[in-house]
Amino acid sequence: MVEKGQGFTRDISSRGVYVYAESQPPIDAEIQIDVDLPPLLEADSTLRMSGDAKVIRVEATAIDEHCEGFVAEAKSYVLHRAKNREQ
Repeated sequence: MVEKGQGFTRDISSRGVYVYAESQPPIDAEIQIDVDLPPLLEADSTLRMSGDAKVIRVEATAIDEHCEGFVAEAKSYVLHRAKNREQ
C-alpha cells in the first residue's frame, strides 16, 4: 500500500530528518522523502533533497495537539534543482 503525506522539518542532517506532520508512518516504515529547501541568496530556483529513509521514532509534540513528529534515518539522499512553482 502506498500512502502520501506532508509536513515540515525541524532538523535536517546527513543522518536523517525530523518531520512534523498530522499523520505519521509507523516505526520501521521505509519511506521516500522529498524536502524543498529555500533558495539561497537571490537564487532563482530551490533545491530539493530526495531520498530513502527508515522511520526510527514517532512522538507527540508540544507545538500543536493535532501535529506529531517523527524521525527518519537516511539511507540515501540526492540534492537536485526543484522545478519552479510557475512551471
